[in-house]
Amino acid sequence: MRNAVFLLKNRLLDASLIYECVGGGGDCAFKVLADGVYGNPNRHMDVREIAAKTMMENLDDFAYWHFKDKDEMRAGANSLSRRGTWVNIETDLHFASLGLNAVINVIGSTHTVVIGDKTSALFEVNMAHITDIHFAAARKVDPAKVSQLKSALNKEVEWLGGVTLLQPIFQSNPV
Repeated sequence: MRNAVFLLKNRLLDASLIYECVGGGGDCAFKVLADGVYGNPNRHMDVREIAAKTMMENLDDFAYWHFKDKDEMRAGANSLSRRGTWVNIETDLHFASLGLNAVINVIGSTHTVVIGDKTSALFEVNMAHITDIHFAAARKVDPAKVSQLKSALNKEVEWLGGVTLLQPIFQSNPV
């Protein structure tokens, strides 16, 4: 996992981004979306409700997409609307994207998954996917600082003998 975190930090810096944790407790992905759309991670239940409502409104179109039937999809929407339930990237973030009219860039250590339509989205949210355990906000950083941050990241890896820890480079937005 430590190498995956190092790779993620490096990929983010290549895009002039860093990650910042905006909360957890099973709500981290929704807190990142609430932070990106509303500027407030505490509105994560609003995001959950929008995603669940969008899922229910689209039963006919998506019932057999990742669910065996409409009842299973209804159960998924019910689970989605509860605080502390972990996100299903393929379904929950899709319906959040539709309901919020947002494109979500889920940036991992090896690849990026784009959810939503960039041409019509009102919002674009960058989300760092830290292995399978956590999501964090991916914030823009001044491109002039990237070299300094990469140097600090490489020193961190040297100090730890070639591995890195699950700690953001900054605890708050440095920009």
